[in-house]
Amino acid sequence: MRELWFCLAGLVLAVVGILLLAKPEWVWKLEHFWCTEGGEPSEWYETLTRLLGVLCLLLGTVIFLVMLVAVILYFAF
Repeated sequence: MRELWFCLAGLVLAVVGILLLAKPEWVWKLEHFWCTEGGEPSEWYETLTRLLGVLCLLLGTVIFLVMLVAVILYFAF
């Protein structure tokens, strides 16, 4: 049962990675909506956010696949 929770966590992490990769400006707005008025994120911020998105996507995918294989092997044997 623990493996299923890890599969779900990996899937959520992958979705967060996709969000960070595709829409870094949304993340910036979520972080800074209360302290700025009409500001925009810098290119450096967007680049680092996209890099974090790639890392989250890769890590989430690996966790999901490893745990999925573990669940399949658990039920197969």
